[in-house]
Amino acid sequence: VLINLKDGVTPNQLEEMVTVGKALLSKIPGVLEVSFGKKAREDRPVHIKDYDYAIYVKWENNETGNVYGPHILHQTLLKLYGPMFTRLRIIDFFGN
Repeated sequence: VLINLKDGVTPNQLEEMVTVGKALLSKIPGVLEVSFGKKAREDRPVHIKDYDYAIYVKWENNETGNVYGPHILHQTLLKLYGPMFTRLRIIDFFGN
């Protein structure tokens, strides 16, 4: 998930989102790993530059996505912190 933040979002708000987000998302069945972080680099032309923060969620399998999106814990996170975002972009991919 690539997130663009509204102007004025504070470091304390981001820290809270990370703490609460990890606690909520990690309880969704099929979620194996949750990580939040600031953009690390943008010093090469190939880097995606137009986002502020990212969330990585590793699923057990692709079917987990059918549970994850509408799950009450995911929807709670969006309700609590979605007002801080101007844009969300999702990248789903198979890894190994």
